[in-house]
Amino acid sequence: MTTLNSLLPAKICILCRQHQCILHLINYLLNFYLRDSDSHNARKLFDEIPERDVRTWTILIWGLSRYGHHRTALDYFAEMLKYCASVNNGLHMGKAIHCWMIRNGIDADVALHNAVLDLYAKFRLSG
Repeated sequence: MTTLNSLLPAKICILCRQHQCILHLINYLLNFYLRDSDSHNARKLFDEIPERDVRTWTILIWGLSRYGHHRTALDYFAEMLKYCASVNNGLHMGKAIHCWMIRNGIDADVALHNAVLDLYAKFRLSG
């Protein structure tokens, strides 16, 4: 019997055509893995996605946090902030994330503080 896990590389090939991923389906698979507590394959799938959207990041971070992988979720959150600094409209997205952190009293560690600082430094601003 073929399992979903054994099809992971095949799913990426099917869903990605000429570097244009069908993110809706990939997000669905990512959500499926995380709801099944399969963070290993969820992270493997996420790491192979060439272009991620906000929903993709949110699904991964939410799923990791929900099942107790808090450190890993924070690491991906910091990576998301760094990603914001490298995309169009990244400053707006990064500032929104930083404001959310402040409003929700997120106790950031050194890595997260560095990610926020890096975001503002890339745009030559101070937070």
